[in-house]
Amino acid sequence: MKNFMESKHAVSSVMGVILMAGLTVVLIGTIAMSVLAYTVPSDAPDAKIVIRQARGDIGTLYKNYIILSHKGGDSLLETEIKVIITGKGRAYAEGSMPSGLAQDIRVTYMDLTGSNYGKESGINLGEIVDGKRWIAGNTITLYGKDGTYMGTASPQNNTVDKKWTLEEGSVVVVTVVDSSTNSVIASSSIKVKPY
Repeated sequence: MKNFMESKHAVSSVMGVILMAGLTVVLIGTIAMSVLAYTVPSDAPDAKIVIRQARGDIGTLYKNYIILSHKGGDSLLETEIKVIITGKGRAYAEGSMPSGLAQDIRVTYMDLTGSNYGKESGINLGEIVDGKRWIAGNTITLYGKDGTYMGTASPQNNTVDKKWTLEEGSVVVVTVVDSSTNSVIASSSIKVKPY
């Protein structure tokens, strides 16, 4: 038997097979970890939302509302839907309604939880969404009095950033956004009719 230390021949073929097998295991493990670690982003719900009606009176807060209709598609969870209203009118978060000409406004319902507030007295009209999901065939109404007053002792029970009025004859755009993916579900516009 030859002494391996004194041998002039390398054991390269055996070591080569062992190294290639080890390298293959490491490579497969790395690829598997990178594939399994990748999370597929969830898709935004697919729903058809349209503005059925928009009424406005720039000088009287309670005479402003927008009716949205869910015409089909996925049901929308009230906690994961953001609604953005843009158009001409007035919007404010504190104090009394500003006077003057209509301006560009942007009002955000951070979700559809909470209650609507309407009529001249600002009475609680009930939940914005009936139940926890907005389903096909149902409508919701967004009122100008829904917005909160910042810093008051008894804020209204919803997540609307401002009270708002709409200028009659102007165009209002309502955009519905899925909060979890930040994707637009629907965007619709309509001419504001007088109250």
